[in-house]
Amino acid sequence: MSLIFWLLIFTVSIKYITFVMRADNAGEGGILTLMSLAGRNTSARMTSVLVILGLIGGSFFYGEVVITPAISVMSAIEGLEIIAPQLDTWIVPISIIVLTLLFVIQKHGTGMVGKLFAPIMLIWFLLLAVLGARSIYANPEVLQALNPYWAVHFFLQYKTVSFIALGAVVLSITGGGSAVRRYGPLRQTADPRCLVLRRAALVGAELFWPGRAAAEAPGSD
Repeated sequence: MSLIFWLLIFTVSIKYITFVMRADNAGEGGILTLMSLAGRNTSARMTSVLVILGLIGGSFFYGEVVITPAISVMSAIEGLEIIAPQLDTWIVPISIIVLTLLFVIQKHGTGMVGKLFAPIMLIWFLLLAVLGARSIYANPEVLQALNPYWAVHFFLQYKTVSFIALGAVVLSITGGGSAVRRYGPLRQTADPRCLVLRRAALVGAELFWPGRAAAEAPGSD
């Protein structure tokens, strides 16, 4: 418990939220904008490398976007099997129906999805808070995990086993990366020109340069 708590504090709260999410480009986040920020004062050769790495990272992002909804929905629906084993054969059909409804609603704008699911998420987080507080009240000794001594003590006492256990502990913070990966990927308030490398013409790779932004660029007359 101490390892999980302090890993959440250092990795998610300090590293991700405090530092990584401050790394933006004209108010825009995401791997492509950070790529353009890194390539502004580099040579043409290094810019080519950055473009390739940025495109690879963007491809991973799109791949995750495709597969994550299916995995998330199926993982949630599989919980029905615990209370009703006879629904085992209906997990895939129900998942397809849920995903179809989500995408039908989403085509009208993500704002509508937010309005529909915001109350559900609020209730869910409140439920987690209540259950957590109840468990802490029943087992107050769990608060000892707030002391980093026990995390260090675990490594000193078990050594090899502790590093193996650390692999499982890291899984508890995997969701924290979503806060960074989804941080303003294409936010409307940001300047769209921030997505363009200054040396893009040297490598023939103008990324996400909208016509309006190009028309407003200096020297476009």
